[in-house]
Amino acid sequence: MNWVPVVFIIFKVGVLFIGMFFSIKWHYDQRKSSEPINIKRISLEFFLYAAGALTIFGLMYALFRYLHMLPAGFDFI
Repeated sequence: MNWVPVVFIIFKVGVLFIGMFFSIKWHYDQRKSSEPINIKRISLEFFLYAAGALTIFGLMYALFRYLHMLPAGFDFI
């Protein structure tokens, strides 16, 4: 049963990333259709959001590890 939290966390992160992607896409689709789409800017924004989310998860992991609050099976290092 130790695999259940891992699967839930992976699922949650996947849903959040998909939600971020469609949120950014929806906001760009709301602009005027005559304006050209800047793929580089969209890609950069998505990368920055993803990097920010991974940074937050990494900091949370480091804090929980420092405070010895990690559940069993999450001590990878």
